[in-house]
Amino acid sequence: MNNSKPLVIDTGSLLRGVLTFYVSVELVLFTLDYHINMARGSDSYPIRRLFDTASEDSLAGWFSITQTMLIAVTIWLVWAVVRQRGSRWQRRG
Repeated sequence: MNNSKPLVIDTGSLLRGVLTFYVSVELVLFTLDYHINMARGSDSYPIRRLFDTASEDSLAGWFSITQTMLIAVTIWLVWAVVRQRGSRWQRRG
């Protein structure tokens, strides 16, 4: 006897939570760049470079690349699910 219930996800709440998280991280990175790098909050050049948002090898650069990769993986997964279950027009969307 199977008493399993379907998985119900509140997509609106999930989307707000994810968006809030990413915007918060980006604001923290911007604030750290200002206080540590631009306002010379640290005398150590490697520490200032780590938080320099204009540098490609900074923490902000790593975060943006990782964020873009996760978005791409999510889009590919959505496409694969729609391809199996959806119509031809849904796949193009």
